[in-house]
Amino acid sequence: MGQIEVILMKLTKIGLSLVVLYVIIAFVVALRDFNCGGGLDINICGLGTLFLTFPSYLTVGWLLSKMGLTIDFGNRSPSATDLALLTTHIIISAIILYLVVLAIQKAVSRLIRRSP
Repeated sequence: MGQIEVILMKLTKIGLSLVVLYVIIAFVVALRDFNCGGGLDINICGLGTLFLTFPSYLTVGWLLSKMGLTIDFGNRSPSATDLALLTTHIIISAIILYLVVLAIQKAVSRLIRRSP
């Protein structure tokens, strides 16, 4: 195997491990958002999940909200619909994250091939 192939395999493993780490962090943050007690007059429950799954909210989230499907972080125990929507947003964001890492991988491989 050439040096470029070894680097590409390492970057792919890095991308997959970043996606796994992202999914774990996103679920932990989402579970904490469901256990959010709110407080005062402003309720920011779900804000952490919104930040972590923002790519999904930009791509598919507006479609789901037009259909009346939104995650209700006001309840301490999420419903099956809330969990399905949360899983959908996390999966879509993880795919977008992997595609970004893959694009970086391609750019790095092109730079390596061009260098003398």
